[in-house]
Amino acid sequence: MFHFEHLLLKCCTVSTFLLHLLSEADNYRSLMCAMRYNDSKGGRVSQKAHRESLIRKIIRTEFVCSQEELLQRLMECGVDVTQSTLSRDLKAMHVAKIPHKERGYIYVLPNSSTHSDRHISTNISDNITGIAFSGNMCVINTKPGYASAISVPIDNLGIHEVLGTIAGDNTILLILREEFDMEHLMEQLYMLFPSIRTL
Repeated sequence: MFHFEHLLLKCCTVSTFLLHLLSEADNYRSLMCAMRYNDSKGGRVSQKAHRESLIRKIIRTEFVCSQEELLQRLMECGVDVTQSTLSRDLKAMHVAKIPHKERGYIYVLPNSSTHSDRHISTNISDNITGIAFSGNMCVINTKPGYASAISVPIDNLGIHEVLGTIAGDNTILLILREEFDMEHLMEQLYMLFPSIRTL
């Protein structure tokens, strides 16, 4: 009788130990899965950050005209990315295209003066067809397709009188401060777009 009870006690103890081991194994698997997920997630974030940093560097230092050209430059730098992913990156980074005298259209970063706003603006200045004021609003008319490109150097310059801009296809709306300085505003616009003086 003693041996049977002793054996039963040992079996119960072993069963409990095995259940404990299984439970610990499940916890270990869950922990490893979580670690792998976090590592892969961190890797994706790191890759995305590295890719965007490289995109900024290329756009700042080169005149890039197309996604195909940018994809090629990224590949040369060891970054393999699909065109759909690159397109999403450019949209998330608010990259715009503006006309360039020699290269057609080039990519520019928001709030960037690397490609010299004055130089670019001189090339597109002739595409402004009119300017008018009403209260604290200024409307700049352009040739079709140029409004967005012309609004970029205005935004980048950070004119004190301008609270913000809205660009369509051939019209730019400048929202001005209530008591804006007309003389200073026009000086800034003349600096960007010399052809405005002749309108």
